[in-house]
Amino acid sequence: RGTMLNSVAAWCSSTCIYKMVAKIGFYLTFVICSIASLVSSLLNYSHFQLVNYSAFVQQIDLRCQQICYFPVQYERINKKDNIQNVGSMVEKDNSNSQFSHSYMPSKFYPDYILLYNTIWLIINDISFGLILGAILIENRDFLVSASHRVLKFFLYDSLKTITETLANNPLGIKLNAELANFLSELFLWVIEFSYTTFIKRLIDPKTLSSLLTLTIYMMFLVGFSFAVSLAIDFFAILSFPIYVFYRISSKLYHCQLNIMASLFNLFCGKKRNVLRNRIDHNYFQLDQLLLGTLLFIILVFLTPTVMAFYMSYTVLRMLTITIEIFSEAVIALINHFPLFALLLRLKDPKRLPGGISIELKTTVSNKHTTLELQNNPIKFKSMFRPYNLLLSQMRTNYFSFATVRKIVRGESIMVNRNKLYYVLYSSLPSKPLSVKDLYKRLTIQA
Repeated sequence: RGTMLNSVAAWCSSTCIYKMVAKIGFYLTFVICSIASLVSSLLNYSHFQLVNYSAFVQQIDLRCQQICYFPVQYERINKKDNIQNVGSMVEKDNSNSQFSHSYMPSKFYPDYILLYNTIWLIINDISFGLILGAILIENRDFLVSASHRVLKFFLYDSLKTITETLANNPLGIKLNAELANFLSELFLWVIEFSYTTFIKRLIDPKTLSSLLTLTIYMMFLVGFSFAVSLAIDFFAILSFPIYVFYRISSKLYHCQLNIMASLFNLFCGKKRNVLRNRIDHNYFQLDQLLLGTLLFIILVFLTPTVMAFYMSYTVLRMLTITIEIFSEAVIALINHFPLFALLLRLKDPKRLPGGISIELKTTVSNKHTTLELQNNPIKFKSMFRPYNLLLSQMRTNYFSFATVRKIVRGESIMVNRNKLYYVLYSSLPSKPLSVKDLYKRLTIQA
């Protein structure tokens, strides 16, 4: 029977129809991978990398890299003699990552598991998009009206109320009236300007309805993850005034703390040596001490006012950051969940080796000692190691004592999307294949 099947396969491969289909498939694959490689190269342009600023662009880049890697994975599965050559081509560069690639579970996965898992996740992504898109279509009017009310309250009404409250001695705290009124009028002007310029148009029910329709069509075509990434970028644009308020207040607060620290060193007869990066003793004149005392007292009385604005907008900024990073964690779960590997681990653990163990055995009859080599399947905990690292990064960067220390010092808290998401690219090459190398690989394969 096997000989008959081999004969049929050999006959089919020698027919003109098979050769024509193979040629069409070859050129179609080459064109698709070339377009994906070009798009990924443009998005990762060295002078301005769009993937660092947009979740939607990063999702496009991820999908392009996966498409470019499909021919390499297929060749590594079917061309065993070329594994070394291909492996050198797709070697990863983890110099910028704090986590070594050797500790990633993808190290233990054969190429067919990575390929099938990626294809399965893409199909599931589109399936989720079809299901949720159908639900959104049925409730589109309710979602549009609810989104309009929530966004208007959060991005305009609440901001305006908080800013006006800060100018009128909030919680009975006596603030500097002149500085509070100045900052309040400045921020109120920014609120009104941003609302009338773009926020009012973006949260208009007609605009939201069109955007929701576009999102639904996108979910039908390319999957749920693209819709979530587009929603993240849309929310980041709408919350831009909060980011501006946070940056202005944090700069004021940080500069004020540095000036007060320098003036305190002046009272102690010290000054900071910038060249040697240390504090040296110094003698100051009486007029310098008097001027420093006056400036220090002024800054001390202005500190509660600046701190009130800074802490209020920091809370709002942390709220927007929390929404963004948890939404991106959902995208990471959709894109990189080890679904195929998990099911294979449950069905046949031996196909997912996670190391070896040597057991010493001694037989009583012949008194011989033998060493038995055993295959240890990869642990479930190791399969989800990228997500543990992702949660650890999120906790360290945004929900730890180091974050509180940054807030107290007035240092900026930013969302480094590339660093946060890098750990989940462990199964992909650092750069997609060039068009020339891709053509060579496909030619060899054909």
